[in-house]
Amino acid sequence: MLIDIIDGFIKAAPVITGALIAALISYFGVVAANKSSLARPHAKHDNDRKEAALQRSHDATQKAEDRKAAIRRQVYIDAVEQTHAVLGAIGSLPVRPLDFGGVSDVEPLQTFLKANAKVWLVAESDAALLSRELTAQMTELYSKAVGSAHPLRVDFQKILDINVRLVHGEDELRRIDVKIAELKEANADLFAQQAASSSWKEAQDWIVALKNSRQHVFDSMATRFST
Repeated sequence: MLIDIIDGFIKAAPVITGALIAALISYFGVVAANKSSLARPHAKHDNDRKEAALQRSHDATQKAEDRKAAIRRQVYIDAVEQTHAVLGAIGSLPVRPLDFGGVSDVEPLQTFLKANAKVWLVAESDAALLSRELTAQMTELYSKAVGSAHPLRVDFQKILDINVRLVHGEDELRRIDVKIAELKEANADLFAQQAASSSWKEAQDWIVALKNSRQHVFDSMATRFST
């Protein structure tokens, strides 16, 4: 019995061996296919992750560039505005009070310098160099303008002071006019009316003297300009 089984197994061995090989090939084929199927999603996932990382990096870089551009634009706008402001201050120097209307002489220049210094921080090298050159030239121009305008500002300050006294004198003249009218209406004594009239003449003479003094300053300024 055993001999028959062994004999049958030997005779069937080629068939079994072929089947076994086929089964193994099929098995490894399935495994390889499964492995390939699993590898594709993993590869796609890795690729998607890399692309997402690149996109985030690009977005962050673009956001930083946009922010830098916005800051640079604002800095440039401020610098241009302050440049026009300091030029306007230079142009108005001859007719500005000596106290510069409550503003220090150097304040317009300082404001310009602060605005222009910010340009150095955000500008490219060429623009930063031009900004430095502008700073040097504007500082020199402003200093010369302040010195040149000082004599005119002294004269103009005299005119301003005279104008203040003229306003006071004209107010006083109107007050005396009212007083004289009241005295006449009340039929006051002649002495009181004469005193009021004398005060009116004194105020009028003072106003005339102030106007003559102001004209003298104007004439002096005109002579200075013509020489």
